[in-house]
Amino acid sequence: MGNNNKGGNVQLFFKENRAPRENEFFAATRLFKDENGVPIKWELKPLSSKKLEDIKWTNMENGGLNEKQYQKDLIIASVIFPPLRNKDLQDSYGVKSAEDLLFELLTGNEFTDLSLKVMSMNGLVDDIDELINEAKNS
Repeated sequence: MGNNNKGGNVQLFFKENRAPRENEFFAATRLFKDENGVPIKWELKPLSSKKLEDIKWTNMENGGLNEKQYQKDLIIASVIFPPLRNKDLQDSYGVKSAEDLLFELLTGNEFTDLSLKVMSMNGLVDDIDELINEAKNS
């Protein structure tokens, strides 16, 4: 017999019982290293379902999803550090937007790896290691 949860304890779904979604750290590039030569990890935050939907709908055009812009917007929304919207950081690269800064900080393959990491941590892809290997081999 299956449990249909009729009369179940709704308190199990209260906010205080929800497992926290922690920020993750990811070495998005090897171009920036600490004093010990270790690549600096970027801080990434998981996005809410609402934020994910907002980004998706913002990138709908002609009945389809503009996947390239969608990926960029997901990354920009997820990256906490380095602060992509920081004017001084943008000025140091001569750019005026978080998107342009992102492309100055990363190589093409690094952008792909970061995109897959952000998608994975937000539950948009299943096996990040498999996807990264596929991306590198294509």
